[in-house]
Order: sequence, then structure tokens, then C-alpha cells
Amino acid sequence: MKNIFLHERLRELLGKKEPVVISLIKKLERDNPALRKKNKTIIENDLKNALGKAQQLIDAETFQKLKTQTEKFLSDLELTHIPPGIAAYITPEKYQVFHLPFEPREKVIVDRTYEVRDLLLTINRYQPFWVLLISRKETPLYTGVGEELTPVDDQTLYETLIDIDYETFTKGDRAPDPTVLVERKFFNALAQRLRYIIHTYLIPAGNLPVIVLCNDKEKNYVNRIVENEPFPKENYKILTGDYFDPLSEDLRKRYRELVLEWIREEHKRQLARKEEFYKLGRVSTGVEETWKAALLSAVQTLLVKEGFRKEAWTHKDDPFQIVFEKPADTENWDYHADIVDDLIEEVVKNKGQVFFIAPEQMDADVYGLLRFKLPL
Repeated sequence: MKNIFLHERLRELLGKKEPVVISLIKKLERDNPALRKKNKTIIENDLKNALGKAQQLIDAETFQKLKTQTEKFLSDLELTHIPPGIAAYITPEKYQVFHLPFEPREKVIVDRTYEVRDLLLTINRYQPFWVLLISRKETPLYTGVGEELTPVDDQTLYETLIDIDYETFTKGDRAPDPTVLVERKFFNALAQRLRYIIHTYLIPAGNLPVIVLCNDKEKNYVNRIVENEPFPKENYKILTGDYFDPLSEDLRKRYRELVLEWIREEHKRQLARKEEFYKLGRVSTGVEETWKAALLSAVQTLLVKEGFRKEAWTHKDDPFQIVFEKPADTENWDYHADIVDDLIEEVVKNKGQVFFIAPEQMDADVYGLLRFKLPL
């Protein structure tokens, strides 16, 4: 499955090099109407200054391409719905824009690489989720982080589920009621579409909350279909009603409430799983043990004490060597301002999940629930 969640798409840019990259990371004014109008002007001024710096670093032809992409970005920039922040990366060949679900630390940097690390460390502490809209025509799917939603670009989701011409139905006393036939056809089409979504997106993405928007009749259909799928039943919540705009502000707040509710329940489930994994010998305890397990791609689920951070050093020639006091020969060691965030990155990179658990529920700073038993 193509990476479609925000943290995964940003991670694809980590360490990637270009002839030049303008990294623009800005928080946006959302509340004051007068200031909201200035968002685009501020961005234009920032990019004007960035282009001045870029001109000193690259040849005239490359600079002209970069300027063209900058103008295209500004022309296409749409701020109808204003997120808390945006990250834009502009190169001579293309530009990419990401809506951020939090107010970022602002930066405008001109370099050969993308400025993404700080964003990744922040996003790692958010819980991504899905939103699925069920309608008689289409089934758009969205990825969510915080209150920010991004539609999944998949034309299959927008293909009409049913196209019924009542005139084609057989008429007569013994003929089935056309309404019944329509519902049967819709149910079968919906079942096929839901199976596609579940197996193409939901299952490969792992244990993430799913919010389904539908009416009362469709709710019964969804429950019947999902019942027979290899999909965790506790993962999805259904909101019923006539939803025409999944991106509305009221619904965005409701999503966040449901995700927080799901997280609380998931914490209980994960802590219960810890006891099961202990019996199997598949639990790592503490930063050092869990760091080594993560480097072996063994951590399936990472449980972190809420608010816990720790600096560390890992050896440049052997990253399995980790110390928590500054070594004398610092030139041989990589410094980690927060080894917990780097541990999270390592786990998520290998399709693991991370949960931040209340301190009173953790008797160690970090636990790893492992995919397999590690050799002693």
C-alpha cells in the first residue's frame, strides 16, 4: 500500500537530496478574520526572501525553474479551510504541501535537503485515523491526524455503487418489489466496496481507529458486512445521520473525541496484551532493551510513559551500543536529544504502533511488545 498518512509521506523526504529545496514551515492565523487574509501575503514575502538566498547557491537555469515552481505553488495555494500550520517544500522540479494538525515551530530554510525531522518528531505523538463516508453513489475515504483530514486519491472509491433504472424491473403480481431489488443490489455493491477498502487500506495500515459516516439503514449493512471480515471489530465507530460534508468543523471535533475515546480503550487492551506477551517471552523493558529490539524490527507495539524523554548516545559503528551519559570520545558517537522520539521513528518505520500510557499505569518508562522472541 502506498504511504498515505502524513507522517509516512513526510518520512519519504527524510535525508533526500535535491539541487536546492525551499522548506517553508508556517503556523497560520485561523481566528482573526483580518489576520487570516494576511496568511498568503506573509508566505509570499517569506518565499521572496528564500528565493534571494537560493539565487546565490545555484546556476541561473536552475534558479529559473525554482522560481517557476514557487509561482505555481503560490497560484495554487488554497486556504479556504485553514489548518493550524502548513509545510511546503519547493524544488526546481516540483512542490509539495502538507497541512499540519498542530502549530509548528516556524522555519524558512534553503538547503539541499528537506526540513522534516522536527515535524516527524511532533507527529509521532499523534494518533492517525480513518474516516469513511457511505453514500448511495460513492465511498470517499480520508486519513486523519488531529482535526486535519486528507482525502485518499483512489478513483475506485468514487465509482457509483448502484445505477438503477426502475423501468427495467419485471412488472406483475409475482414480480419482486423493485425497492427490495434495489436494496439487495446496493447491499451487494457496498459489500464489494467495503471489502476492497478493508483489504486495500485498513488492514495493511494496522490497528487504527475507523470512523464510518452513514444513515441508520446503511449502519445495519455495514455491521453485517464487517462482521465477516478479518478486521478488529473494536476499531470502528459509526456516526449516523445525513452527512454531506465530512470535513465540516463540527464533525472534525467529533472525530477527535471518538479517537480519544478509542485511545483510552486501546490503552486498556494493550496493557492487557502486555501480560500475554510476558508469558510468551516477547516483551522488552526499558529504553536500552527496546532500542535494540527496534533495530531488529522486532517491536510490534511500543508503550511509552506519557511525558517521558531521555537523551542518549549511540555508537556510529554499532548503533546497538547505547549509553545515557556523555562519552569521552564524542566524535565516535551519535547524539540523540530524545532517544524516545528516535525509538518511535524506528518502530513506526517498521509498521509498528505507538501508545503513550498514563504514568500511573506504567511500572517502566518503555515497553516493547515483540513480533518474535529475541535470542538471549
